[in-house]
Amino acid sequence: MAFIVAYPMSKTNLSYQGVAAFCAMSLLLIACEQQPNPAEPNADEALKARLEAAASKRTKRASMSFGFIHKLDGIPDGGPVALELGDGTKVEVQQAYLVVSAIEAHLCEPGAGDTPTQNAPQGADLGAPAKPGIPKLLGHLSDWLIAPAYAHVPSSATRLGTPFVEDLLAPGQARIIDEIAPPMATYCTLYAVVAPADDDVVNLTNLATAEIEGKTLLLRGRYRLAADDEAEWQAFESASEARDIIQVDAVDPQTGASPLNLDSANASRMMLLDKRVSPDLFEGLAREDFDGAAAADQVLKRLEARFKIYQYERK
Repeated sequence: MAFIVAYPMSKTNLSYQGVAAFCAMSLLLIACEQQPNPAEPNADEALKARLEAAASKRTKRASMSFGFIHKLDGIPDGGPVALELGDGTKVEVQQAYLVVSAIEAHLCEPGAGDTPTQNAPQGADLGAPAKPGIPKLLGHLSDWLIAPAYAHVPSSATRLGTPFVEDLLAPGQARIIDEIAPPMATYCTLYAVVAPADDDVVNLTNLATAEIEGKTLLLRGRYRLAADDEAEWQAFESASEARDIIQVDAVDPQTGASPLNLDSANASRMMLLDKRVSPDLFEGLAREDFDGAAAADQVLKRLEARFKIYQYERK
């Protein structure tokens, strides 16, 4: 303080130097605040690192698309199916609709090698007690489909639980319903589930959904009694409410090989549930069968035995 009081000029010089020092210190502090610490990554880099780490831990999967197709054999596109019964009654089946509630892919069992599993009989009754060697799927689907009568089968990585309606007399063309992402593996068997439709079934047909609700197979048409060509045609409706599981060999649609190998993350297959629709599905039926469920039940059983995976033509 004595120095400042005794020499005013020196005081002035000191004040100037203080201001200069203060400004220099301020600039240094600002520069330090503007430069990020290289040791700390920014938010974008940290987020990117977390996403990459999570992606590396995900299970790699293939893809499998499910849909349907059919072939009309001896039936014109759009129908009808013209029949003459044993008693001479003439029948025309003008509409035929099928409901598939779920499709599930099953891995080959340990020790099965390249032989497709043969555990479940075709057309297995969902209400029947499980037998030794029958996949647990039978019991689970029985609970899902029977307890609430029209409940959906839950979807999963190996199961498409989207129910859909197929017009069996429409011109045969492929329709894709949806896709699943199963684990990379070898699949020996597919199981198709037929069950009554509910009110939100995927319906791409001209039939109103309310008309197929509660039904698995619906047949409609007309018949005329024998020995009376001038008699009026009488309308009929036959509906099945069956709930069945149908076993289908898992065949590669591109090569025809079985079992189906999906052993890479890029492996993809389009699996179409194929069936042949022909007049012999109705063979042996009596006129009274068309006035109740008998005709539809019989046709459904025969149709289930024809389920297979569509194979693309190879050059």
